[in-house]
Amino acid sequence: MWSAPPFGIKKGLHNLLLFLFILTNRKNVALYYEDLYQVEYNDLTIDYLFRGLKDFTITWISYDDVKDKIGYLAKACAKETDQLIEDNPLNIGRALKKFLNSKEDWVKVTNTLSKNTLLFRDELKKAKDPVDFVINQIPIIFNKSNKTDINKMTKEDIEDLKNSIKEIKKAFERQLEKFKASIFENFRITEDKNSLDEINERASLIINKTGDFELNSICLRLSKLDNSKETLLSLMSVFAKKDIQKIYDYDVERILIDIAAKAQSFKKAEAFIKVDNRERNMTAFSIVHGDKKEGSEKPTTYDFMLSKKEEKKADELAKELEKIIRGKELELFENNNVTLGAIAKLISNRRNESNE
Repeated sequence: MWSAPPFGIKKGLHNLLLFLFILTNRKNVALYYEDLYQVEYNDLTIDYLFRGLKDFTITWISYDDVKDKIGYLAKACAKETDQLIEDNPLNIGRALKKFLNSKEDWVKVTNTLSKNTLLFRDELKKAKDPVDFVINQIPIIFNKSNKTDINKMTKEDIEDLKNSIKEIKKAFERQLEKFKASIFENFRITEDKNSLDEINERASLIINKTGDFELNSICLRLSKLDNSKETLLSLMSVFAKKDIQKIYDYDVERILIDIAAKAQSFKKAEAFIKVDNRERNMTAFSIVHGDKKEGSEKPTTYDFMLSKKEEKKADELAKELEKIIRGKELELFENNNVTLGAIAKLISNRRNESNE
């Protein structure tokens, strides 16, 4: 058509004109390469387009029959995906595709999402036609009253869609928070800056002292740990033994176990490695106690460690207990046996409580 009168445009310019037409009509034009919808146009898309048109398909889309609900849908998706979205199905579908593509690999494969969100994510992943996804698939997933008509979707249905987008948006952050909580619990860290400064110092003092390369990598990252996401991601990649954003569901439990195991190794290193003639950061205790309960005479061993801050608190408590014991000794006890027996009973009771 463009080569014929009255235009007479040379064939070499056709591809350029076509691309300009697509750009100026993005609201209504969907571009497919080898039947796969092109979410964004990049250098590779342009290169293929200028080489030849045989692998490309262009579709012109009209929205007159669905315009009633599209505006609400566009606003809902724009708010939750943090994008500017024109109120038409093509741009809504394009924005949703772009949103999912930007998420971490784990979010795209995890089965820990809610039922509707899983269905929404999986259908969006495999959708070749964004318009079909918006017009036909979204109502099937979220429309409770009429599963085929987007115009019959209620505010509650659109709210369910927003909740699913929110869930996908926050899924990785929530999992990362669980990992962070496990690290903080096992390594005895809090959000307080003094606590973070303390773990930085504790870790730096045992770097290159253990001969354990993995523990050394952990110590290097703990020595720089702060409240930033970057330092946490770096630390988590050591526990995951891969990019933490590319884990699978079956990795999660293994990572949590590894965090606990490496924390024990870390604390043992603190307790038993003397660092450059400085005081140790941890003090180790081992208590052996025999108990004839339930006919068993086998002694039990309780191993634990205290940080410098915890040891200071323990010293204060010990002094208080000493005052109480000395007052009672003068009245009731002739020697230390009863006192030591009472302490052993207290330890046994505490140990049993912790095991329950």
